Amino acid sequence: MKSRNPISDYEISIIKKLHDNNTDKQDILFQINLFRHLKNQKTINIARIDEILKLSSVGDKEATLTKQARGVSCASDSELNNFNKIINEGDLKAKLSPFIEEHKLIIKAREAMVSAISVFNSPQFNFAVENFLSLSCIGWTALLQSISQDKNISIKESNKYHSLSFLLKQLTEKDIINKNISANLEAIIELRDSITHSPHTYIPKNIISILQANCFNFNKIMVDNYGKNRGLDNIFSISLQMASFKPHDFLAKDSDNKLEYISPIKEFEDSLDKEILESSEYKCNIIIVPTSVNRENQADFVYIAKPNSEEAEEISKIIFKSKITIDKAKNYPHEFRKIVKMLEKDYRITTNILSDIIRTHSIKENEIYAYEHIIGSTSTNRYSYSQEFINFLKTKLEKLN
Repeated sequence: MKSRNPISDYEISIIKKLHDNNTDKQDILFQINLFRHLKNQKTINIARIDEILKLSSVGDKEATLTKQARGVSCASDSELNNFNKIINEGDLKAKLSPFIEEHKLIIKAREAMVSAISVFNSPQFNFAVENFLSLSCIGWTALLQSISQDKNISIKESNKYHSLSFLLKQLTEKDIINKNISANLEAIIELRDSITHSPHTYIPKNIISILQANCFNFNKIMVDNYGKNRGLDNIFSISLQMASFKPHDFLAKDSDNKLEYISPIKEFEDSLDKEILESSEYKCNIIIVPTSVNRENQADFVYIAKPNSEEAEEISKIIFKSKITIDKAKNYPHEFRKIVKMLEKDYRITTNILSDIIRTHSIKENEIYAYEHIIGSTSTNRYSYSQEFINFLKTKLEKLN
């Protein structure tokens, strides 16, 4: 019966070469399994190494492997050197190595898109959009070439490689890429041609949403085809930051010599269905807002909801409520223990005295004096107190003293 986890002739030749170089069996096993990890294959155990090195059989399974092993020559010094490059230069997290042939296009695609996002987010570049469009198209070309080859779809004709547009059309027709993502990438190609080929540098400010969606789409297609470990979101945030982005408007003169706004992809977008134009895979905006937490070890939570959904409406209510809550909390700067420490010298206050005053005067129920900080869904909420409460407290303590 054929093994579900077969060892290739290449691996057997390397095992033999490592053994000839007096490499310990455990080291041989480690190096082979490192190679198999990068190839996204199951690891083997030490018994499989023994079967090859001893070339002896104990049953059908071992005999089959032994017969294969006997027919494989020992790897050359050059082949071992290439093997060492594969495992030494590999990215173990992404399971990629530039010395594995089928990985080269994936690596090229990832690096091009990482460069596109990094250049856009860098404050050092004045031509961030032009660079993004060019590098993004390079990344998408490599990614679609890799997917096409995996699907046995030709990437060239008459020794000439197909364009990005042609590759996209092929994969869209075969439903490998959906219509929304396809439209977004078509828009990117249109923008690249109209902006990077133009001697002018006017950039319409509304294209940022198309660029951002393009980043997410690239990551989605990469993950869908090659696994989560190869997604760009494992490397860094794939959001485009607009701090250094200085948009300009495309301007044109009408018959009365008046300036009017035009878009480099207006005709293209006019041809799209409303469903596509409103899709987050065609255009996507990200809002980055500062958050406030009550304790240093608290974490912020981010929930992503589909636009125009019930969840999105509810989240928008929570966001506005949170902003009011954060501002309100600033009016209650005094914490329980700090109040005791602040007043203990002049008013001889103790934690018991303070607790009694807060309880007997229902301070926690009075929003003028106290604010409750909600911490998750537990009962460990805490309170802070206003300056009005400090004034009230001093009056009570003076009477006690």
